Amino acid sequence: LYALGNIHLNNNDLNLALKCFEGVVDIPRIPDPSDNSIQTQVLQEEYEKIVMDSYQKIGQIYRRLKNYPLAIETYKSISDKYPENAALQLEGEILTAETYVDQELYEKALELCTEVLDQATNPRQIERAQYSRAMAFLCLLIFEQARTDLESIITENALNTLKSDA
Repeated sequence: LYALGNIHLNNNDLNLALKCFEGVVDIPRIPDPSDNSIQTQVLQEEYEKIVMDSYQKIGQIYRRLKNYPLAIETYKSISDKYPENAALQLEGEILTAETYVDQELYEKALELCTEVLDQATNPRQIERAQYSRAMAFLCLLIFEQARTDLESIITENALNTLKSDA
């Protein structure tokens, strides 16, 4: 279903892609969490990656269709499905903030991005939250704050690139 959803998405057949990705997220989690075998752990990790990506794509499809309430509902369901995973919850919040920017709800986007930045430790999540916040600042004509966020992204990207090359 996941691969088929990606094919439909690439062909811009949003309704069929949506059905496929919704089918993926409806697949139950691996049933026995007490099974700590490496095989079960690997399967669980792969399952979570595919389900998370499916949630993101469902939300993106709703955003492309300009159905913002369903996009936000989709992103909030990430928290419901993974209450124990702080990184996935932050991901859902970043996607929600991006949707607020799409809707021109800039104050809500600023608030949510700031909350994410207070909690995030993942460099990619920090960068995305800063970028969304910078876009909201720009739209609100708050140029100095937008500049600060964008400069931070550029500086951190350069440092991360240097670190990975070292």
